[in-house]
Amino acid sequence: MSKQPQSESKKSVRDKNGHWQRGVSGNPEGRPQGSRNKTTMAAMALLEGEAEMLTQRAIDAARGGDMSALKLVLDRIIPPRRRPLVQIDLEKLEDFQDATDAHRRVIQAAMDGGLSLDEAERLSKLINDHMQAVDLGEYEWRAQRYLNALWRRSGEILGCWKELKQVISRSVLARNT
Repeated sequence: MSKQPQSESKKSVRDKNGHWQRGVSGNPEGRPQGSRNKTTMAAMALLEGEAEMLTQRAIDAARGGDMSALKLVLDRIIPPRRRPLVQIDLEKLEDFQDATDAHRRVIQAAMDGGLSLDEAERLSKLINDHMQAVDLGEYEWRAQRYLNALWRRSGEILGCWKELKQVISRSVLARNT
């Protein structure tokens, strides 16, 4: 009995052609952690016991001048160098001067080689986006201030209008009597 609702739930995640619906996995649990690809397992089984001999052959070929073997050996011995971490203080970004200083620090870090041009460009865009958000917040604050002043002024005008109406009605009453 428990299999019937399960098969119905499986059918509900497929479309009319039997394909999985967008965003729904055929294996909701996912691949078990630590499991390996079958191809990787087969390759490891083939190389088992041969790794030392193959490594020695690559080293010998590199010694013989084979540049691709040399690159292979060096890539395994010495991992690719990572860029050093660059510390840039971007904490204070409240006004135009802060943004200018932050841009200057980003550009200097790129010139010193600590940041790639792509990283510097992304950081600059981040600074610009932040300052646009700050500007929008300031514009909203100003608009709210102007609206409050407008409402206050309209209330004053409405009060004056009521007084004027009363004066006119009194004057009309006084003329009629």
